[in-house]
Amino acid sequence: MRPRLLITDLNMEPFDGFTLIKMVSARSEYHSVVIVAVSGMSDKDVEKRGGLPSNVLLFRKPISMERLKGFVDAHVQLHRQALRACPEFCVRGIA
Repeated sequence: MRPRLLITDLNMEPFDGFTLIKMVSARSEYHSVVIVAVSGMSDKDVEKRGGLPSNVLLFRKPISMERLKGFVDAHVQLHRQALRACPEFCVRGIA
């Protein structure tokens, strides 16, 4: 089973979130994964590091855990609705 949601910090060790996002984005089987980046970096610093793909949602630090939880809860609910709408299609791992 593939992940449906990836949450990463942009500034980590030994490799950072920029590298992780590039690795995931480069693989076609992960194009449907929703990517959320968390960072305290300024827009200027993010751009200096190569920027982020347009499909990556950026949450700024300090992050509101309620906001992040709300996003994750909404994502889970959308996935559950999709499964109910097409259970045989989704169970085969196509969606």
